[in-house]
Amino acid sequence: MSEYVVLALDIGASNGRGVLGFYDADKKLLKTREVHRFFHRHVRTDTGIYWDYVTIYNNMLEALRICRKQGVKLDCIAIDTWAQDYAYIGKGGEVLGLPRCYRDPVNTTHGDDLERLLGKTKEELYMHSGAKIGNIMTGRQLYHDRQYLPELFDGAKYWVYMPYLFVYLLSGTAGCDVTLPSIAGLLNIATGELCAEHAEKIGIADKTPPLFKNGTVMAHTGKTVLEMTGYDAVPIACIDAHDTSSAVSAIPDADEFMWISSGTSNMLGTITKEAHVNKALYDIGYHTAVQGDGRYCVMCGVAGMYYIQQCMNRWQDEGKNVSYEGMTAYALEHESDVWFRFEDVPSGVADMPSALRAACEKNGFAAPETPEDLYVAFANSLARGTAEKLLELEAVMGKTFDKLYVVGGGSKALAVNKQVAERTGKELYVGLSEASSLGNLLAQLIAIGAIRREEAADITRRSFEINRFFAK
Repeated sequence: MSEYVVLALDIGASNGRGVLGFYDADKKLLKTREVHRFFHRHVRTDTGIYWDYVTIYNNMLEALRICRKQGVKLDCIAIDTWAQDYAYIGKGGEVLGLPRCYRDPVNTTHGDDLERLLGKTKEELYMHSGAKIGNIMTGRQLYHDRQYLPELFDGAKYWVYMPYLFVYLLSGTAGCDVTLPSIAGLLNIATGELCAEHAEKIGIADKTPPLFKNGTVMAHTGKTVLEMTGYDAVPIACIDAHDTSSAVSAIPDADEFMWISSGTSNMLGTITKEAHVNKALYDIGYHTAVQGDGRYCVMCGVAGMYYIQQCMNRWQDEGKNVSYEGMTAYALEHESDVWFRFEDVPSGVADMPSALRAACEKNGFAAPETPEDLYVAFANSLARGTAEKLLELEAVMGKTFDKLYVVGGGSKALAVNKQVAERTGKELYVGLSEASSLGNLLAQLIAIGAIRREEAADITRRSFEINRFFAK
């Protein structure tokens, strides 16, 4: 077989996309084409904030219908989403209720219940799992349900992470990969297996679906998918279903390196061949999670493009003629010392430009007057904070990384990335703006035997442009 066609269903917290991958086995080239993009919103009720999984699922079916209408013969599909959140599958096979969103205030109401139950501090739990325990962590949410929503919890046969809710709806198979429980603190970092002791105490041991191996076929689409889309028994691959892990897995480098997955929110860190879990990393807020290929991802979250995206929305509503391309070009030509601290900017404000100007003033600078100058201040601030966090990580780990990759939508923010390279002194590689989809596609090709894992990096380098920069 000379061509394989696979479909990545890459779902973010506000939008999703279906991306086709066309792999030419003779030329060892992968081409991609987006076939469907959609938006979805949280459901707000008097009892909380939930995910509208039905809308997301219907749009997945629509992506499949579009592929079918275009005459695409699919060899495989796979799904990646955000981490932590989950849904319940009832004992009769039905989905129970709406999956709670990590933004739901209840996640902070009973935040310490889990630590009291396990008899361990947050630091002790981190040393066991590599994940720094926060309010939205899966284990906390599950224990809350057991304590305060017993009818829901007791009625469940399985709990499944969000990407695997959709795998279940497509196939009837419940499962998981290693990346989601790892970032959620439910995995033993030393063994790479679910922590049986914690699962037993939380009460989820008999409700946790089996782990499948990354790069394998875990299920096939079922009768309903055939009836709704015309596709019969399409293989579904187990991939790094945490979207950040999927994005990092797409980076074509077998060595250890630093990375930034840049978008509305930014994640950054390193890929290493050994687990790094210690008090120093805990103190600066880093997680260590297992990747599907057996490597380790040391990561933390930082500010991202959200703030300037909110500014752009405001300016466009006001009729201002602004664009990311124009802002970037201006910032590359106009240097400024103005910057602000993101902790001084309320994330939910309606007038984000005014909030950023106020933050500049609080930091001792005159407020930028034009959108272009405010973008320069934003670029300075994001680059400064990102570089500091990367250098802090190097200092704590006691090792230096020569290469830094920037992937995701923010890879196009050259004014930010240029400064990050200069501030860190790293050799910078920028590209793969749809990295989470690409990691998804590559894992599918491995699962169906179209490529070997060790071929993926070379295929990526041959198929996609990655720009190389050097720091001054």
